[in-house]
Amino acid sequence: VEYRYGNNQVYAPTNLGGRYRGLITMREALRWSPNVPAVELLNTIGVGKGLEFTQRLGIPLDNSDRNLSLALGGITKGVSPLSMASAFGAFANQGVLNDTYAIIKITDQYGNVLVETNPNKKVVMSEETAFLMTDMLKTVVDAGTGTRAKLPNRPVAGKTGTTQLPDELRNLNGNRDAWFVGYTPELTAAIWIGYDRTDKNHFLSGVFGGNHPAMIFKATMEEALKNVPVTQFTRPSSIVSVTIDAKSGLLPSALTPAEYLITELFDKRLAPTALSDAWYRADVCAITGELLSEYCPDSVSKVFLRRPKPFVPLENNPRLPEDAGLELPTQVCTIHSPQTSVQVKVCTDPTHEGVIYRAITGPDGTGCPKELTVVRAFPIGQEPKEFCPIPEHQVQSTLLPTPGLNQGNGNQGAGIGNQGALAPINNFKGQLIVGEGGFEGPNTVVQLTWNHPNSGSGSYEYLVYRSTQRNFSVSEQSRLGGNIRIPDSKFQDKNLELNQTYYYKIVVFDPATNARSNPSPELAIVIKP
Repeated sequence: VEYRYGNNQVYAPTNLGGRYRGLITMREALRWSPNVPAVELLNTIGVGKGLEFTQRLGIPLDNSDRNLSLALGGITKGVSPLSMASAFGAFANQGVLNDTYAIIKITDQYGNVLVETNPNKKVVMSEETAFLMTDMLKTVVDAGTGTRAKLPNRPVAGKTGTTQLPDELRNLNGNRDAWFVGYTPELTAAIWIGYDRTDKNHFLSGVFGGNHPAMIFKATMEEALKNVPVTQFTRPSSIVSVTIDAKSGLLPSALTPAEYLITELFDKRLAPTALSDAWYRADVCAITGELLSEYCPDSVSKVFLRRPKPFVPLENNPRLPEDAGLELPTQVCTIHSPQTSVQVKVCTDPTHEGVIYRAITGPDGTGCPKELTVVRAFPIGQEPKEFCPIPEHQVQSTLLPTPGLNQGNGNQGAGIGNQGALAPINNFKGQLIVGEGGFEGPNTVVQLTWNHPNSGSGSYEYLVYRSTQRNFSVSEQSRLGGNIRIPDSKFQDKNLELNQTYYYKIVVFDPATNARSNPSPELAIVIKP
């Protein structure tokens, strides 16, 4: 992250080791001690409030410390182990800060008290805040960076700290300071390892807060508490346990994944009441898991993470947080395209019982109901071939008789070629002609399909005509396939131009009589890139 302030100055804290866990609770942030969450918290509450609370704990600060580096201990004059022990003692004392002192009293040779220390006490935070901090700092020692400070059978809370070398020494492998500050219900101790003056010959090598300082703390406390009975930190009655969404800190919603349900402690007056909005549903390609393209054959609904602020990688640090995989992908499906898929209208009527049929679309809203018709993509060659068979979805479409042909109603006339009874080929039930435009590999194609004549005993053939002009007349110039008559009720037209509208008509041919029907109603298709 980057924070801009003043005259376009930039503060960009990084995590030691370059690990970024993503959205985590403050308990987890204290447990693993990454830098960025501490800075983000201070930025959220405001540097002024953070500075004021730190001063309330007795840490000496001045106005030059009023910046975000305060979150990581970057202060002008530094801080002594005595001040740190005193400040952490306020957490152990249920929010009460005691003045630190080295001399309890001075007596003369007769035992008369000459001077006696009466330390001042003041409340610097609520007992609820003190306990919640203590409980989080216990996690640091129990299962975080401070495990080397853990005492057997005795509660310990504490925090590790490691200061990097100054910029002029960054080429060296080491640290400037190493801290562990911790406490039990009885005692507080602050351990610091470092040099008064750090230079190329005086720095810490292989020393950090979680190793030597933590071990010194443990050894010191074991000796100091050798004969002291074990007690527990006092939990205020106003502290409650609440199950929350780990990615938002709010109450779980119906979409919160089970692995992100955690139990956390709260002051009951401040416990969350709102539902988490950190998760939402979206459809993605069922095969790749990427964003849907119009050519993806199947989709699946999944739950994705929504961040409070969108994550934008920095140019000089493009590393993604570890929970980036929970977000909706930004990449559109890379394997389904016009070269691999074809789009087809299908009927989703539940009476199909899972069988996929092409939808029938007729004039004026006839055919399969609009609310049951969807466009789906299929791999080329795997698209459905059969049309919806539901009787109520059929469209009545009649070809006009060719003039002069016997229509079976007593009228006689000269036909084209031999006379013949063409009533069977002039009446159709269902969609007369349908088509879909798309791609087959690199080639543009139009797949035409039409219904067989609904009656008669003849074996029919078909003639296909195409034009770029609307309401065209069929002719040998507009006929496709040359002199070939098509035996099946389907035809594929190839190598067409994109964004060009093509018009098609079908003529039924009876080879037994050499008779032809009138052209079908015109079908218009345009192939979009």
